[in-house]
Amino acid sequence: MESQLWSTLVFLTRVDNERDLFSETHTALGKIFPGIELTYNKIHVRRKNTHKKDNIELNKRVLILISDYFDEKPNPKPLSGDQFLNKCFHENKVIKQDLPDKNKVMYALPLGYEKEIQFLLKITFPGFEAPPYLLSFLDIFINYYKVIRSNERDFLTGMYNRRAFNRVMSTLEIHPHTIHERKSDYLVIIDIDFFKAVNDNFGHMIGDEVLILFSRVIREKIRTVDIAFRTGGEEFVFVLFDLSFENAVIACERLRSTIENTVFPQVHKLTLSGGFTKLEYPLDTYYALKKADAALYYAKDHGRNQVCCYEDLVKTKKIPPVAHFKESIDVW
Repeated sequence: MESQLWSTLVFLTRVDNERDLFSETHTALGKIFPGIELTYNKIHVRRKNTHKKDNIELNKRVLILISDYFDEKPNPKPLSGDQFLNKCFHENKVIKQDLPDKNKVMYALPLGYEKEIQFLLKITFPGFEAPPYLLSFLDIFINYYKVIRSNERDFLTGMYNRRAFNRVMSTLEIHPHTIHERKSDYLVIIDIDFFKAVNDNFGHMIGDEVLILFSRVIREKIRTVDIAFRTGGEEFVFVLFDLSFENAVIACERLRSTIENTVFPQVHKLTLSGGFTKLEYPLDTYYALKKADAALYYAKDHGRNQVCCYEDLVKTKKIPPVAHFKESIDVW
């Protein structure tokens, strides 16, 4: 059993992304230890408006627990509602709880990077104690997770980077069967308006602070099933999954409005411009990017501080259709 575990570890070092690491570990441990239960619980931060008696509005940070990373229809709930995982999160260390009535023991492990916890791994093991070599395996697993995360994350903002974007879009291109009963998916490109002026007038340190706060707003305003990326400079891309067109418009407008009403350090006020397009399957990522980019440039050329839909712009003849060429090039 111990040799099987280390063979699994060698295999896992060939995995180069978060999702495959979780999936392969889940499968391998289930085969090696019959009866083991393992869930990856994603942590998502939301901002909730509250009011005091004097009617001063506050922005309260609420931690949301997304039970089971692989659940396609997750049921988000406050982290505070799970005492065991909540304790693991706030103590930021491996904790253990005996379940004598069930003849099991439960462990919770924080998974994170740069002092930010993204997942809480919960393992329920049959018996009263997990084997020491399993705990050693999990220590190595945690460290390898940090390596993978650093490869797919933007160093400044902690958001997914271009490498992660290419992987996600390639997966959608190669495995369209994973789309199943969705409504529609949308690719959105947004750009901070006049960001060069921020660096020129306030310096790159303030510019970096703006990017960090901007990315934080994006992560808090999109849904847990959606994915956001920083693809370079002041440009961000995100993919909205399983939405009607009306709700995609609402999501984009909610983000635009939030940025417009956010107070940034030194700069105070900023706006964004964006463009979005519906993803068509089988997917051609390069073509989708060209369409969203065309809508973005229209938004910038016609007043900024807006997010435009490519399909609407073409339908109303405000821009010509983007030519669809099959080009053998890498995205970025």
